Amino acid sequence: MITCVPCVVFSNGHLFFSIFFFFSFLLLNEGVFYFFVFFPFFFCVCRCSGIMEEAGGGRPTGPSATKRNDATLSVPRGAGITLVESLRRRQVQAELQLRETEDRFRRDCARQEQELDLLRIENSKYKAKIEELRMAQTAPRETSMYTFARGGESNLLRASSHKYCMAREAVEKAREVLSEIKARVVALRQRIHDMQRQCGNARSRVDHSNRQSRRSCIEIELQTRASRLQLRGLEAHVEFETDRRSGIIEEVKALRRDIDVLLTAQRRGDEIFQERENEMLEIMKETSFLIEVCNVLCEERDAYRQQLIELQRASEADHEAYENAFSDLVGVEERDKVLKAKLREGVAKLEDELRSVTREREAAERLVREDEAASRAIRHGENGNDDDSEPENNDLSRQVAEFERYIGRLAEMAGSESLPDIERYICEGGEERFQLYSLLHRTQDDLAALEKEKEALQEARWIATEGSEVEHHAREELEELQAKLRQIQIDTLDHEQQAECVRAQIDASLPDVQSIFDALGCDDSMIIAQHGVSVLSRGTVKLFLASIEQRLEEYVAAWMQRQQPSHVLSPTVGYNASGFGITAQMETSKTMPAASPHVLPSTNEPEAMEHEKGVTGELLRSEWAHVLVKGQVENGGIDVNDAGGTRDIKLSV
Repeated sequence: MITCVPCVVFSNGHLFFSIFFFFSFLLLNEGVFYFFVFFPFFFCVCRCSGIMEEAGGGRPTGPSATKRNDATLSVPRGAGITLVESLRRRQVQAELQLRETEDRFRRDCARQEQELDLLRIENSKYKAKIEELRMAQTAPRETSMYTFARGGESNLLRASSHKYCMAREAVEKAREVLSEIKARVVALRQRIHDMQRQCGNARSRVDHSNRQSRRSCIEIELQTRASRLQLRGLEAHVEFETDRRSGIIEEVKALRRDIDVLLTAQRRGDEIFQERENEMLEIMKETSFLIEVCNVLCEERDAYRQQLIELQRASEADHEAYENAFSDLVGVEERDKVLKAKLREGVAKLEDELRSVTREREAAERLVREDEAASRAIRHGENGNDDDSEPENNDLSRQVAEFERYIGRLAEMAGSESLPDIERYICEGGEERFQLYSLLHRTQDDLAALEKEKEALQEARWIATEGSEVEHHAREELEELQAKLRQIQIDTLDHEQQAECVRAQIDASLPDVQSIFDALGCDDSMIIAQHGVSVLSRGTVKLFLASIEQRLEEYVAAWMQRQQPSHVLSPTVGYNASGFGITAQMETSKTMPAASPHVLPSTNEPEAMEHEKGVTGELLRSEWAHVLVKGQVENGGIDVNDAGGTRDIKLSV
């Protein structure tokens, strides 16, 4: 019923129009005010459109209800009609502006929706890219460090981040524009409301507006048509730009795919390059280590070469000294035989004399005991000097018994009671022949002293009852002889132990010499020619070492010929400023006389003892070099390279 009120009152003049606005203000609550405001405006717009169509010669357009109202309404008259016409014109203008604003708002909303769809698509892509980046960040540390060390942040990532920021800014701007448009719509509505309020104040301007209404309507229509044409052009331009933008997006997608492929290929190439670089570093480390080892080997080779020269010189000097000592030893051996025969005769005489002395001593002891029993009563009244004779005799008998006990122990050790066998057992140990030679002379002196002691004992037997000073002196001499005998026994045992140690060292080094000899493939014809068999022993170790040395010199000569095939080696040519010519060394080793094994008439062990000591020292000093040569020869060769490239040795069998 309320909606019918404005139609009725609107057709009845100014009074009813005032009543209409009064009811409109009264019905402001619950949104009814907007209905009463927009319904008259709609009616005025329809009326104005009909008037403009009539003025343009066309048929009136608009809703059917408006046409019927135009047919039924009478032409307004007076001030109310003027006000209505003014309100119609203003309503038309406001409606046109509202339509333009709504059209612009719809276009902006559609464009923003399209942009939002594109932004959503790009946002999904960016999310996928971010997930890939997160996966890359959770990858192994070495790969990520290498990626950042190589190229830092990817260009695609920077471009995507920049576009994402631009898109986000565009969305923010669109939202701001939308909020501004909404604010403008609200402001326009508020302005319409204000204009409706100000209708009462616009009555004075109705006449002027009435004259310009028709012209304004025509201008508005023309502007509307021009705006529509411009809008169509802008829409076509927007469609063209949209198509162009979609083409650019497709090109960007293709470029992104190409960039991803190139980045993958670059990453794979970088990984392969890193692997090859690591392998190259390992090879460089191994090469530097080999260069250091080769430098050490070259230094040791020079040191061993110098030691070899010194040993050759010392060997020549030892050979000469050996020949001289051998001739001296032959003479000493002959003299030793004569002295041994004399000593055996003297020892036999001493045994006979000792037996006779023992028998005489026992007879003297019996006589002394008988004399003591007879003269015991007489001695009680004399001084204390006579009382000491009995303890002294007891001491002498105890010392003689101890001496006999030592002789018996030596006889048990020698397996015979004869003094020559005991002497032979004590004097065994050929390596101490020179020392025993002096001991023999001292033994002769001791035998002379024993003869003197025997004479003193014989004198003491005759004068046993006359005094104790001679007996005391003889007892001291006997103690000295016993101490000398014990010292001789100790020295003999020490010399035997030393000889056993030397033999053990030589026996332990024989397998190493044999292995080096077999590994180098040395020639044993010289050994077979001199000894009949090629068996390594303490007597033939020197010949084996000489054969090994000759074989090594042949290897060095073969290497020199391989290094300098067009040059003839001369005795004066040096090797890499090492200070010694290899050819001269070979000639020296070839011209050096080999020491022939001489055998003494008695045994060959004492002769070889000093030589075995020297050989053992040489083996101990060169043991590492021989083992190295053996292992490298078994493997097929020796490669030696120094840091400067001046030495390059390869020995092959």
